[in-house]
Amino acid sequence: MSIALAVVEKVASIKKVDPLDLPPLYHTIDTDHLDGLVTSLSNPDDSITFRYADNTVTVTGDGDVSVEPIHESEEDRRQESYSRSIEG
Repeated sequence: MSIALAVVEKVASIKKVDPLDLPPLYHTIDTDHLDGLVTSLSNPDDSITFRYADNTVTVTGDGDVSVEPIHESEEDRRQESYSRSIEG
């Protein structure tokens, strides 16, 4: 299984949605090069981390995929709301 497919399936599992309901991974990271990036990591403990579908995704040099939901703080939500009110 490709790393890109593993990422999409893991995120879908965490979010409890069908993988086809997620945005395309290639909008976030170059999926053609993701496998190559991971295999180029010289140490299994090295990793690549990126954001995808409101999650932080980490892929280690040995291909392990971990997903952590991004939780906005109340301050982040207030700041975003404030920014929108100024712009609007």
